[in-house]
Amino acid sequence: MKNVVFWMSSYLPELGGFQWSTFRLARALKNNGWNVLIVTKKSDEGGFPPEIPVKSFTADNLMQWVEISGKWLIDNRDKFDVIHVIDLFYHSIDPQFAVLAKLARPTVLKIPTAACLPRIINDSNIGYLNFIDAFSALNEQIIDELVSLKVSTDRIYLFPNGLDCQEFKPAIDKTDLRARMNLPTNDILVLYVGRLVRRKRLDVLLDVFDRIGTKAKLLLVGAGFDQKDSVEDEIIERARKMENVLIFPATPNVLGYYNCCDIHTLISEVEGMPNSIIESMACALPNVATNISGVRELITSGVNGFLVPIGDSDATFQAILNLINNPALRAEMGQVSRNKIMAEFSIDLIAKKYINLYLKLLEEKNESNLNYPI
Repeated sequence: MKNVVFWMSSYLPELGGFQWSTFRLARALKNNGWNVLIVTKKSDEGGFPPEIPVKSFTADNLMQWVEISGKWLIDNRDKFDVIHVIDLFYHSIDPQFAVLAKLARPTVLKIPTAACLPRIINDSNIGYLNFIDAFSALNEQIIDELVSLKVSTDRIYLFPNGLDCQEFKPAIDKTDLRARMNLPTNDILVLYVGRLVRRKRLDVLLDVFDRIGTKAKLLLVGAGFDQKDSVEDEIIERARKMENVLIFPATPNVLGYYNCCDIHTLISEVEGMPNSIIESMACALPNVATNISGVRELITSGVNGFLVPIGDSDATFQAILNLINNPALRAEMGQVSRNKIMAEFSIDLIAKKYINLYLKLLEEKNESNLNYPI
């Protein structure tokens, strides 16, 4: 049985797309016979999910945590076969890379979002990229950024996030579920699930619902999570004055909201590959989303949703209104969406792609008898 360590600066129960996608991948790898260990920070939110073992470290700041957890990884490297790094540690990127250079283990680095690499790679640390055996990219923009940094294409893999399509599926009785969740039973419900942060362009979404009026209600499910670009206070203040907007706190139990709603929307400025769109598609919802990398891989405009330009409230209004007024189109696009997720984004399919990559890297390491500097 092979062993893989996931090294990540935050993990569940902190709510976020890459935390959930990591947990789902770890669980699927475990179901396919791999031992998985999460190495992360101590959580202030409560306990970690019990399905996957966690080694956590307390630190005063990120730099200290990288030092402490990195030393543990180096000291215990004989206990694992592959290290899979889930996120970049930004202001601590140089010590993070230094640890990876010393591990002498096949290394996979997942790039979480587009535009992050160019911000943190410079002349002094670009050489560390040579110690990464494989890069996992969520979208084509990330691939282009890696290539621009002289990473060879044979080290880049386009691996999307995956989902358990038996867990995320349409509700049998939407009306009954709405009643149990105290949601309007007769209205068209449009859903946003995610962070209440500036880059998600919730200002545009509220502009749209100022115009939509009584034709539908918008459900906002999320929080600002104290991020630098949080707009939680201003969005909630504005939304509370709107009769057609309902606000709900962030929750790990999002499935009920998908199954109560008719349309999902995400008009963000930048994404890796948004879990909320994947989850909503698995629940047979059509989407209105921005035409950006990471979304284009999921939505074909006019087929399983509509793509709109960033910040374009008119186009967003017309797309959402089109779906509000056309229940047959909603049903058709929703079914196409679910079929796509089942065929291309099943978590078992994604886990097997990663397993094949891990085994390939292990075979290459054994064949070449690679010696990493210690």
